[in-house]
Amino acid sequence: MSENTEKLKRELEDAASGFVPKTASHTVPFAPALLKSSLFSAAKGERAVYFEETELASHPTVKVFFTGEALQQDDLRVLLALIKLREGSLATRAMSFAPREFCVLMGRADSSTSVKSMRESLVRLQRARVRVQTMKFEGLYSFVSDVEFAPGKWRVWLSERVADVLAQNITYINKEARFTATDGLQSWLYTFVRADACFTAFKVEDLQAWSGMTTYVRKEFARHLRKQLTTLQDQGVIAEFEMLAGGEKVQIYKTTQ
Repeated sequence: MSENTEKLKRELEDAASGFVPKTASHTVPFAPALLKSSLFSAAKGERAVYFEETELASHPTVKVFFTGEALQQDDLRVLLALIKLREGSLATRAMSFAPREFCVLMGRADSSTSVKSMRESLVRLQRARVRVQTMKFEGLYSFVSDVEFAPGKWRVWLSERVADVLAQNITYINKEARFTATDGLQSWLYTFVRADACFTAFKVEDLQAWSGMTTYVRKEFARHLRKQLTTLQDQGVIAEFEMLAGGEKVQIYKTTQ
């Protein structure tokens, strides 16, 4: 068994025991099954509210059902920062922090606007409910169990189900690469590529649906997709990409690291 395989096994065992696995300082652990759908949409602006469980667009290897106010990439950023803050400890152990300092930790501005945005994300995460089906398991998950807002100091409790979903499998997300991404599609593509093997070409229409950017005209989305993939290539996140079938498909080649 390789060193990396043993490391992953230990971290999955930690998660199964209710602990958030401790990873390298520059990475954040997350569940790949949740990164291959429109659960954390790349879209911005108005959000739908799902009062009843609704199936979201997702990669064929996973089915994702959601209840709550639609989540976007800014909500994933908050959740990843919470997981990083809690790693190496029980998922349910309370976290206490100054909201402005936490905003800076996530790469956001030290401002009242950032604090307001984070507060709204925490409320959405606390209310969200997710059901995930893969060929190997089915699980019902929540992200944040409780939140207390006090002047200058907030307290947050992750749901114990966060550790459960990490116990299924782990994708390692580079904290700097994810937190410095300013474009919604760029950040979605980054985590998608981290979660998927990318062995086969993807239909552009599928990526548009999975990313949640369904309000775009297809040609406009394709241009935006090429732009953000070029950015990821320049950053060394992917090795290269190739548009196929007259621009209807894209093959993404991952780096070897």
